[in-house]
Amino acid sequence: DDGERFAFFCKAVIDLLPSLDWMPDILHCNDWQTALVPIYLKDAATRWWEIRHIRTVFTIHNIEYQGRYGSDSVDQLFGLDRGWYDDGTLRMDGDVNLMKGAMLMADAVTTVSPTYAAQLHDPAYAEGLESVVDAIGWKMHGGVNGIDTVTYDPASDPALPAHYTAADPAGKAVCKAKLQEELGLEVRDDRPLMVMVTRLTRQKGMDLVMYALDRILSGGVQVAVLGTYVELAI
Repeated sequence: DDGERFAFFCKAVIDLLPSLDWMPDILHCNDWQTALVPIYLKDAATRWWEIRHIRTVFTIHNIEYQGRYGSDSVDQLFGLDRGWYDDGTLRMDGDVNLMKGAMLMADAVTTVSPTYAAQLHDPAYAEGLESVVDAIGWKMHGGVNGIDTVTYDPASDPALPAHYTAADPAGKAVCKAKLQEELGLEVRDDRPLMVMVTRLTRQKGMDLVMYALDRILSGGVQVAVLGTYVELAI
């Protein structure tokens, strides 16, 4: 029921606007789950002039997941005029493709790095959308991902069992031992502990990890993988 759920929330974004005591200048949408927002906004703006100034930014975190549905979903599920499909905005290989629609309708498209923005012009990375990427290249930009250096500062992060800095890294050994203990691994300071935090998909290289895992473990290395809904300790 992902189509129903995310269409509901995307439509709610637009329907919420009259209830606000202010009007946004920009709506920032992320991945296919929010892809209908730029489309609903354009559709509503044909009847509601007060929102015509609102611009949209669509960020692609992972182009592999595109929000693809049958062609009858345009009107029957998403409540849009069939013209959105017939003119090619939402049509891709005979299906509705929500990510394609957002890429075309958003005022700007961003990715999570300049490298990823460049890679998406390559069929090996674009998952079939390379022609769309080429068409909107003039408005697509890659922004470098950032980190919260205050919340996740190991010198002060309250979630850590011990603090450390680059100048005084001794606390890292305490953190490592605590993690080994929590994961049921042998607590040894002379055994390397490799940790990977990722979605457990081929795109993130899990096939390569599994291919090399036996050799990694045979060298006495401990491995901990934290993935979406899955935690694995070896």
